[in-house]
Amino acid sequence: MAKWLFVRWLVGRKAILPNTCYRFGLFTNNLNNNKMKLEIGMKFTSKWFEGTIEILAINEEENTLDVEIHRASGHNHSEEWNLQHTLWGFERGEYRLLA
Repeated sequence: MAKWLFVRWLVGRKAILPNTCYRFGLFTNNLNNNKMKLEIGMKFTSKWFEGTIEILAINEEENTLDVEIHRASGHNHSEEWNLQHTLWGFERGEYRLLA
């Protein structure tokens, strides 16, 4: 709700969808207002399933991310993800970095 109020204040009387703010980078994941930078070897968790995700490769030209998913059940597999969607997931709190 607070983000929506901020958006309305930011754009004046024109209301825009909250997801539009993520597309234009109005919300960021840290206090320095810099976009989050993903790196090979980073590990993180998801609110959508149990287990950890490890970044294997990043291809910015094709906007893809190769990840290895380590499930708690021991069923590990690799997937290709959309890089921008993953960044938006971090900004929205759907993913959390592991220390």
